[in-house]
Amino acid sequence: YPTLDSGETLGYGLYVDEPFPVVDIPLVGSDTVSVHFAEAYARTFENTVAYSQRVDYESLPENFDKYNQADQERIKKRMQVIIQAHENELDLETTPLPIDESTA
Repeated sequence: YPTLDSGETLGYGLYVDEPFPVVDIPLVGSDTVSVHFAEAYARTFENTVAYSQRVDYESLPENFDKYNQADQERIKKRMQVIIQAHENELDLETTPLPIDESTA
């Protein structure tokens, strides 16, 4: 059986606004389990009120400089859309907040 020293690790990365992947995790033999990261993220965010209250859309995220230029622009645009929705008292639970691809 693999150990921390002898096992294999796969890393997954994604860009801002890219869908979370579904990853097949190998088990014993040829068995696998599919992990739907989007569902896990959504459930965690929905069931942990503190997360939604801690997001500050007026401050850039930590390590913002580590994002590539395209993701930095998408983050800034997303922040603007959220701030405008809040200023216009839109219901963020039901109002779609599209990002204009031509300006992102």
